[in-house]
Amino acid sequence: MRVCPACQRENPDDTDFCQFCGEYLRWDPTVATPAVRPPAGGPGPGPAQVPPGMRPIPGTRGDRSPADAVSITLRSLQTDADPREGVRAACAPGQTTSLVASVRNQSGIVDNYDLRVEGLPDAWWTITPATAYLVPYGAPSGRYEMEAQVHLHPPRAAGAEAREWPIRVVARSRASSSDAGSASARLSVQSYQDLETDLRPERATGRRRGKFAFAVRNLANAPIELEFSATDPEAKCKFAIKQKRGIAQPGKRTGTELIVKAPKQIWVGRPLDRPFDIVARIPGSEDTVISRQAVFRQRPWFAWWVPIALVAALALGVAGYKLLQHPPTITAPNLEGKAASAVQKFLESHGLLLSNSPVKTKVVQAANQVGKVVGQNPGPGFKMKPGQALGIVVGVAAKQVQVPSDICGKKLGDAETALKAAGLTTGPVQPSGAAADAMTLASGCNAPSGSVAQGTPVSLFVQSPGGGNVPSVANTSAAAAAQTLQAAGLKTVTIPVLATNVAPGTVVSQKPGNGAKLAKGSTVYLYEAALPRVAYDTGTTIDVSGFGASGPSATPVAPPTGNASSEPSWNADQTELAYVDRTSGTGSIDVVAADGKSQPQVVASGSTTADFHRPVFAPATGSTVLAFTAWASNQGALCFADTSHTGAPVSCTSPVPELLDRPTWSPDGTQIAVVAETPGATPQPEGVLVFTSTTPFSATATSWTTDGQMYLKRPDASKDPTFLAWSPLVSGQSQLAYTSGNSIFLTSSPTTTGTKVADLTFPAALAWRTDGQLIAGGQTCTTSPPAISSVGQTGTLTPLGISGCNPSVEPLPLPPTG
Repeated sequence: MRVCPACQRENPDDTDFCQFCGEYLRWDPTVATPAVRPPAGGPGPGPAQVPPGMRPIPGTRGDRSPADAVSITLRSLQTDADPREGVRAACAPGQTTSLVASVRNQSGIVDNYDLRVEGLPDAWWTITPATAYLVPYGAPSGRYEMEAQVHLHPPRAAGAEAREWPIRVVARSRASSSDAGSASARLSVQSYQDLETDLRPERATGRRRGKFAFAVRNLANAPIELEFSATDPEAKCKFAIKQKRGIAQPGKRTGTELIVKAPKQIWVGRPLDRPFDIVARIPGSEDTVISRQAVFRQRPWFAWWVPIALVAALALGVAGYKLLQHPPTITAPNLEGKAASAVQKFLESHGLLLSNSPVKTKVVQAANQVGKVVGQNPGPGFKMKPGQALGIVVGVAAKQVQVPSDICGKKLGDAETALKAAGLTTGPVQPSGAAADAMTLASGCNAPSGSVAQGTPVSLFVQSPGGGNVPSVANTSAAAAAQTLQAAGLKTVTIPVLATNVAPGTVVSQKPGNGAKLAKGSTVYLYEAALPRVAYDTGTTIDVSGFGASGPSATPVAPPTGNASSEPSWNADQTELAYVDRTSGTGSIDVVAADGKSQPQVVASGSTTADFHRPVFAPATGSTVLAFTAWASNQGALCFADTSHTGAPVSCTSPVPELLDRPTWSPDGTQIAVVAETPGATPQPEGVLVFTSTTPFSATATSWTTDGQMYLKRPDASKDPTFLAWSPLVSGQSQLAYTSGNSIFLTSSPTTTGTKVADLTFPAALAWRTDGQLIAGGQTCTTSPPAISSVGQTGTLTPLGISGCNPSVEPLPLPPTG
């Protein structure tokens, strides 16, 4: 073997040049050199020349200076270039290239050498292994030479400039705490392209021109020269570019200002959007490097409505005197506390009508409120048109009384006396100015059958000896029926009702009926068939879908705020919706008008100590009571709020060790069933708790109690109920529907196990129509919302044409039976 005199590495005997450093090896020595040369001026090395703790091995060069104590040779793994040309490596930013460093200990002692790279930031390189543990070269045993991987990885950032970086791999002796050797190389960092644009503004407005500022930021590692231009799709606009070229240094930006000019002015009309593209190219190239779209909105000198407004102003000026003499609106009066029998005539004196017959009722506790108005829609102060109908809510007692069956054909005064003796009140009288001795209707008169709540107002129709017969308008469109009756000199009030046996918009019933003799100016009530609207959540919004001739049409009434709006519930008057708003992460209870024309109002604000869930309006006409649940500290409570009092405090029951969810009211308002769940990150169903109260529809939590018993539990605990929905009274009966797993069950009581009626492919949320038809949708909309469908008696599903979760059906009344 030949040993290179320059780098002290071994080469094969037939080698002319050193494979590692390129030194010529065929020189014949002219002077014999001893294996160990004593230092000048003295004998061999003494203890003071050897670092403490290190002993030179006999026959080695223990006196070598630190500057050449280590030999380092670099070679690239990417190229086989001649080492005499220098070691080079190339790398793209964000990638890695490697060199191999051969490290030899040429000192006279056993030493450890820490390896590093100079010329590059520390984060740009990695050496494996980072330390060489070597014995001296020529030692009889041990490793005196090793190889290390030098990984170079410049980042993809503007700081990694595209150029050659001179680097040096250095070995530092731990024994002498000094650099013992090094080797040089060059790293060529390649260039890349990464640009970012900024446009101010993105949309400018003007009558003839708009001004924009466009900038390009160079996020790459090499400077780039750009040429700016602008074009519009119709090639109608002109562009004035202040600076057509610019150079963006790494990490810096360049840009220009430009003005877009419209081809001509718009004197009268609507604003016109003129989109255009701002383009940056390499000079001399047709290829776009980066572009940005902007819009110049050209405004007219005069809006399109100005000529129309001038004509309208002239017309208003002509009609101004009449408008001042005859105001176009009427302020709704305050009817609260008035007797139901007096409301009709009072409203007519104000130019208004009573909206429906029979009048809506609400169970009240105070005896002095029975038979009196306790609510109205719209409320006092609302601006109404002349002849518009206003609805009232009359207070009734919970006690049931029989309706006299012989009031048809009696004198009006005798009929009113009979109603009073039976514990009822007189409702609207048609015509309102009828004398006490006028006869009530004989033909076309159907007295309400069965028992009703004490204090319920009963409508009376008085026949007129000189009046005309009321024509039958059943099974005709409501619009045509109103025209027919109005042509006969009668007033009409149309009331939507749930009727599925005729087409929507058709009159299914009228009061009074065919053949009744009424004086001109009397009111006939038309009951129009309609399909109830469905409110549901989509995971972000509360939507309300109506069902017209062209199919369902959804209208958002509670837009997304924060996380989501969810879990809607109708009130019994079909005018408001309550839902959960999770803007701040915890659930708040909001109420919004069902037509979406008012801003949502917060009823109960959620917090870290009160996360509210599932609001449900009490199923009583005129009621403003909400029931919902609260979660806090792994406990649950049933809570109540009265939405008629702004800022009214929330009333909650004592907490229980379960999380409560999805409350549902019994039709009589004396029971509320809730789903109970085990606390934890993922609550699991545990059963059903039932709260009872002796005060129907009470908003006071202290009047509600529970026995703590878990009802409707399943043998498989994972299939305990997850959703509850109590049906309205249908033919005097009510049912409780609940979801168990993916199945739907029906039961007559929350304490009795039900019967399975349907199997679904998803856990269902349930709702009822007032005719007893069950509706099913999804419980959560974190994925694609399932179709909302009606559930048939055999468990078949009929999609309604809408998709969503937590459906709630508008409680339209059924057509009158009498």
